[in-house]
Amino acid sequence: MKGFSDKIKEILSKIEKPVILVSEEGLILYANKYFLSLEGVDKDGVVGKKLEDIVIDKEIKRNLYLFKFIPDLIFAVRKDGTIIDYFRDEDKLLLFPKEFLGKKIQNILPNGNKALKIIEEVINTGKIVEYEYSSTLPYPDGEVRFYEARIVKSNDEEAVSLIRDITERKMWEIRLKESEERFRLFAETTPSAIFIHDGEKYLYVNPPMERITGYSKEELLSMKLWEIIHPDYREMVKDFARRRVKGEDVLSKYEIKILTKDGRERWASIYARKVSYNGKPVVLGTAFDITDLKRTEEALRESEEKFRGIFENAGVGITLVDREGRLIECNPYFRKFIGYSKEELIGKHWSIYTHPEDVDRNLDIFERMIKERKSFVFEKRFKRKDGKTLWGRLTISPVFDSNGEFLFQIGITEDITREKRAVEALKKSESKYRTLVEKMSEGVYLLYNNKFEFVNNTFIEMFGYTREELKKIDFRKLIAPESLPLIEERARKLKMGESVPDKYEFVALGKHGKKVYVEVSVTYVPYKGGIATQGIVRDITEKKAYEKKLRYMATHDILTGLPNRSHFMDFLRAAIESSKRYGHLTCVMMLDLDGFKEINDKFGHDIGDKALVKAAERLRNSVRRSDILSRMGGDEFLVLVPILKSAGDAVGMGRKIVNSFRDPLEVNGELYHITVSVGAAIFPQDGVDAIELIKKADRAMYKVKRNGKDGFSLYSDFVKES
Repeated sequence: MKGFSDKIKEILSKIEKPVILVSEEGLILYANKYFLSLEGVDKDGVVGKKLEDIVIDKEIKRNLYLFKFIPDLIFAVRKDGTIIDYFRDEDKLLLFPKEFLGKKIQNILPNGNKALKIIEEVINTGKIVEYEYSSTLPYPDGEVRFYEARIVKSNDEEAVSLIRDITERKMWEIRLKESEERFRLFAETTPSAIFIHDGEKYLYVNPPMERITGYSKEELLSMKLWEIIHPDYREMVKDFARRRVKGEDVLSKYEIKILTKDGRERWASIYARKVSYNGKPVVLGTAFDITDLKRTEEALRESEEKFRGIFENAGVGITLVDREGRLIECNPYFRKFIGYSKEELIGKHWSIYTHPEDVDRNLDIFERMIKERKSFVFEKRFKRKDGKTLWGRLTISPVFDSNGEFLFQIGITEDITREKRAVEALKKSESKYRTLVEKMSEGVYLLYNNKFEFVNNTFIEMFGYTREELKKIDFRKLIAPESLPLIEERARKLKMGESVPDKYEFVALGKHGKKVYVEVSVTYVPYKGGIATQGIVRDITEKKAYEKKLRYMATHDILTGLPNRSHFMDFLRAAIESSKRYGHLTCVMMLDLDGFKEINDKFGHDIGDKALVKAAERLRNSVRRSDILSRMGGDEFLVLVPILKSAGDAVGMGRKIVNSFRDPLEVNGELYHITVSVGAAIFPQDGVDAIELIKKADRAMYKVKRNGKDGFSLYSDFVKES
């Protein structure tokens, strides 16, 4: 507003209260007669002074109609809303043009009725009322502008309104509010924990902050910020927070441990910086839960330590090679093997320790490994630092990153120098070797590309083919169908570079279909520019038969061929487990031959043994195929019925066994009368394990013995009669 016109004075002078107008610098620009009449006011020296320099009563100061800064518009209005006078800055397009004089405010402004009510309230009560409003009038572009109005009673019929254009301030407030809303929306929806504190207490926390700590928003806002910090980090956080609020330069990103509400420790990554919040310096921070990352790092560290221990102490050479063929790492065994120090090897190409004649072939294998993304196993010559040549069996495997990019090659080197020298020595004295091989009792062969290059006489005799026939057939023709999967799996693993045992057993097939159990020991030797298999074959058919016989003898009674007690116990325990799982009954019967002892004593053990065999045959024919008959020892036998429908079925089976001995046994043309006493126990009603069932079946059997023999009894019947 340019200058200070008489028009303003005229309007303000109508207010029947002390009024002053103050500039932006705080200087008094105008004071009406009511102000100048106040006690202590210098009537000639008010304008140009600051209000605080004028000595007036404090109570008067509080009630003073103080208009700070010069308003953009001042107008006078009657109680009915009629505009009777106004003043405006000519440089600004304001709301009330000259043609509005004499018109009612409620008919001009969009919110005119509200303005009229305020004017009536001010005139009736004498209060000063301030309010804000917005309007698009009279601007042709429809721009919304914001105004601040201060309405003061002039007299009983009129009021004065001072209007300021606050559009710029409101736009800043709106932008600030929108910015705060955007921040709140982001903070409430981001997975990251966000907090604001003043160096002592939290002023704001978002939902992820609640989830990480386990505390509610209300709880966190009532706490000191370090209360959730682990004691090991508490003093550091206190120091950082207070110094950061003061504006000092402190670490902005760090990791700490926090304590959740339930007492658990969790790791958090913190990023914090100083910002202004509600006009005050505060700290805005984000927190990420990195507990799982820390655990992973710890597991990785432990894994690396284990790998390092294996790497450093392995009994084979281990190397890591990059895409260019340069060594990244090598273990002590490898360095000792080729005679170089670590410093001499790291960063050098693998060709420095490779025999010159093998470099091209090794390079081809290296490229194939990367292209085909698989491991390779091959033999190569190593050139030591001292010039000596050594042989190694090298397994190389590629390692790729998550994007499929090659990282490095892992190489495992086995020293096979002695093995290769032995082969070379044998090749140099081939005639002597052939004579020795031909006289060996084991079969010897050399296999290359699945064809026999050499076989000795023992091998020929073992399989029944001539030497010429063997050289023409595929070696798989000598493998029995049941062993073919084993051989094919070995071949697959070898092709993939996986390790397989050098010694193994399988069933071989002779020319005329005769099956032979063999044990084969193999080595792999250079041959015709490739690798051949050299094997020694032993016929272990008799050994296998003997082992089978030993296994049979360990589980069966030699005289009767029935399962022995130990084997019977295995069957019984399995039946009990099945009964527990499926809920059916299982029965054990104890049998004792009545009168057998007299035959044995009277006619001798030879007749007694034959009578036992005959009795075993009769018992075998008296039980079902699914039942297990076992000789316990002497003239006692056991029967296992794995699945029993009812106790009544056990009675029927027991009586069938008893009745099977009604006819005498015939031994060497003589007849011998023997009967049988049978006792039975049922799982689970009579016992919960194998030992208990046998004991109770035995007690039931002895009850039959006491009652005259030649009969059957359930253990449950025995209990009832006891």
